[in-house]
Amino acid sequence: MKIAEMRSLRGRVVKRMGVLAALPTLNATQQKAFAKHEADIKNLDAQIARKLKAQALARDSAQPVGATRSIPAAPETDEYVKDKSLVVGGIVRLAAMSKGNIDSAANLAPRAYGERHPVADAMGKMKALSTGIGSAGGFVVPPDFATSVIALLYPLTVIRKAGARVIPMPNGTMTLPKLTGGARAQWVGETRAPGESGPQFGQVVATAKKLMALVPVSNDMMRYANPGFDAKVRDDLVMQLALAEDEAGIRSMGTQFTPRGLRSFVLPTHKIVSTADFTIVTVSQELGGLQTKIEESNIPGLKPCFIMRPRTKNYLMNLMNSQGVYVFRDEMSAGKLLGWPFFTTTQVPDNLTVGGNSDCSEVYAADMNEFVIYESRQIELAISTEGSFTDANGQQQNSFSQDMSLIRALTAVDFQMDHDEGVAVLEGVRWAPTHD
Repeated sequence: MKIAEMRSLRGRVVKRMGVLAALPTLNATQQKAFAKHEADIKNLDAQIARKLKAQALARDSAQPVGATRSIPAAPETDEYVKDKSLVVGGIVRLAAMSKGNIDSAANLAPRAYGERHPVADAMGKMKALSTGIGSAGGFVVPPDFATSVIALLYPLTVIRKAGARVIPMPNGTMTLPKLTGGARAQWVGETRAPGESGPQFGQVVATAKKLMALVPVSNDMMRYANPGFDAKVRDDLVMQLALAEDEAGIRSMGTQFTPRGLRSFVLPTHKIVSTADFTIVTVSQELGGLQTKIEESNIPGLKPCFIMRPRTKNYLMNLMNSQGVYVFRDEMSAGKLLGWPFFTTTQVPDNLTVGGNSDCSEVYAADMNEFVIYESRQIELAISTEGSFTDANGQQQNSFSQDMSLIRALTAVDFQMDHDEGVAVLEGVRWAPTHD
């Protein structure tokens, strides 16, 4: 409850006490009510005092943006020095306070953080990098700080955490050879010539596709230079990029503007349709079938794994045989399923229609060493104080009316498979802890 609300409530309680105090005498019920009102006021006074003290401490530890007093350079123990990714939160907030004007943001930085603070240094670099980046307030995050933000995607993005290889693509496109048929080694007799043998190559052409994240940030958070606030801005930005990357990296079929995900590389022979009326036997056979598709594909199999919906994982964790023994729980508690690591994400849907059922999900088996993320290490940001966005409930919101700034982050990635045989999918999965 806000301080203003508590004070308003206190006023109403005092008014009720005044009514009782005006009576000539009080009966037992009225005396009890008067005592309760007195206790409520005492409790509200204590809460208000605590809130005021907390606000005072916050003001002491936060420096208002635009303050004119000189702040010393950041020492090596400064949080922004230890964690470069915090700087991105700081420069985003300064740019938002300046309504996307990079010159104004650069001028604010030394006064807000200090002359030689990492945020002030980064703003100076951005001013040089962002020359000519559109007229709508776009600016480029310096590469060393952008790299520190991209590194945060690894524990949040399933495709990266599962072991996908990452190759920088600084020029936006890259053409690489792709081995489609391996050379044969032969046993030969003395003076006998071996038969012809040679590798067969195709091509992988990686082309950067724009990955965009929209992050609404409260303008109340923009008014103080504080590591906690900057971390919140950074974390919101990274989370939106991670969700978008996983969604595309797992199921995108690829278009002119979107990359291909794991689902698009699955060969017809690497698809299995799950039994709709599943049993413990069919579940085990289908998981084993997925593994077989990968293990018999003559690929290295260096980073095999399963990727599934949390619903599917919870079903497998609680699956019992006829003797009441959990089939997979012990192994899954250690992070493995049939000897392979498994990963879960809500970016694998659970509302797919297969046959007559519309509650289906998928399970992927993949050698993630075969899956490659070609990424640009550049992040371009833009700020709007009047843009619109869709909230978690699907409702359209406007930044201006909500007193927010809308951050748009653009980076670029592409996904490719070295060998398409490196991924298989189980379709029509209806496994769930409870099933209607």
